[in-house]
Amino acid sequence: MDQDDKCEGVVIAAPASLKRAGTKYGSVPGLSDDELADPDELERQIMVEEFGPVLTLPTRRKSTLRPDIDEDGVRCDAFSTVDFERTAPRFDRLQYRAEQLREELRTASISLDPLMLRLPRTPRRLVLRYLRQGIIDLAHIESMDMYLFAQRCLRIERIRRKIVQLVERRREHQRKARGEMFGTW
Repeated sequence: MDQDDKCEGVVIAAPASLKRAGTKYGSVPGLSDDELADPDELERQIMVEEFGPVLTLPTRRKSTLRPDIDEDGVRCDAFSTVDFERTAPRFDRLQYRAEQLREELRTASISLDPLMLRLPRTPRRLVLRYLRQGIIDLAHIESMDMYLFAQRCLRIERIRRKIVQLVERRREHQRKARGEMFGTW
């Protein structure tokens, strides 16, 4: 029951559960499946037919890279437009450095968490207080966990101080730029 059967002139459809044999790409009457073209080859032939005229247009260069500057030395990319220059913010070196330090601070804080779990709270606080007051030095700490904890805490404090300094310098630069732009306040 490969095909639809006829019974007394009435066509009886094949059951839905019955699958027909053949390829998923169809077939051509009179040709075997071995003689049919591969679907990728057919797609390539269609692309060549559609885009052939465009691909045969003459070009100056064979490279696919397009330089930002044309023959006259004029920039010809999207970033050289007046709109981009008007709306693009200037690169702020201080803000960039502060963002890098914030990322470093986040990483250092994450590495501090496992050490905090291993050490009791009171000794941690005492060691940090003595270090800040200058009573002891890092070299005086014998426990490796406490040494690493103290070292990372001091590093976090240094990073925070640097961030505060950079933010203050940036604000001062902005105040100075506004003062030059609008006159002194």
